[in-house]
Amino acid sequence: MNAVTPQVDIGVVLKGLTSDPEWFKKYAMAGLVTLVPLVGMLVLVGWLRRVFEAARQGDYDTLPTLNFSEDLSRGVAPFVAVLNLLLPFIVGLVGFGIVGAVVGVVGSAVDQGTNGSGAGGLLTMVMMLAMYAFLFVGIIAMNLAMPEFQRRGYKGEMTPIFSPGVSFRAVKRNLKPYVMVIVGLFVANLMSGIGVFACYIGMFLTMPMGMVVMARLLAQWDAVVEQSEIQAGERAALSTADPV
Repeated sequence: MNAVTPQVDIGVVLKGLTSDPEWFKKYAMAGLVTLVPLVGMLVLVGWLRRVFEAARQGDYDTLPTLNFSEDLSRGVAPFVAVLNLLLPFIVGLVGFGIVGAVVGVVGSAVDQGTNGSGAGGLLTMVMMLAMYAFLFVGIIAMNLAMPEFQRRGYKGEMTPIFSPGVSFRAVKRNLKPYVMVIVGLFVANLMSGIGVFACYIGMFLTMPMGMVVMARLLAQWDAVVEQSEIQAGERAALSTADPV
């Protein structure tokens, strides 16, 4: 990646995917650790955070060795940052569910009071359609916002949802690179799922590989964002990535 003009380059990320001499072992260890409920995912995310930091320094050829205790603590911030997106969505679904239940009761009462006119059923159907629309829009919005929340989580932020302006400005200034990140993450997700065809066992290898692609793409995106902030006078130029 060019240090003067940062860009999102999927080719660079994919090229270095198996450059580490111990790539098979390191991916396998990262995949197998997810067998540990909840804690294993935190460890994996912490390991990916170190992949992100290495890529910010221009290293796309080596992979860190999994360190359970260190990676566990380092995985908390990125994990919580992603929950910033999930929790409001879950709260919205619960809210719609409660409203839907109330509408159902009201609809039933309306039908009984109007001799089965069907008005209550129509009201309930409209409410259900609104819930499906919310679900559809919410899923799209989460997928579009996820890379930026992940990037900020890898930088150590735990509550990016409380400063949405930072992300809005980053995406607005660098829309084309962000689209490339979205496309790259789509490719990474496809790669992660390839292991399913190897009796599911292969997922313990392909899943961390796909997630490494994501982490390195986010590192490129972070460099783009940092450069745009420097140009906008929002921060002083740095010779290396920001300290964590």
